Amino acid sequence: TDALAQLEKLAREQGFAAAVIRPYPLSYQLVQEWIATLPEKGIVLAPLSAQTGY
Repeated sequence: TDALAQLEKLAREQGFAAAVIRPYPLSYQLVQEWIATLPEKGIVLAPLSAQTGY
């Protein structure tokens, strides 16, 4: 989706990005599919605490 593409762009530009998704079945499905594409893009999914230190 456009929102996930923007998130990727932000992560590349800043070195990290954070997002919140709505708890809907379609949201989960789209995010799961997107997560599967991250390794080939050189993007690592990590908990927000990895960036904030909390």
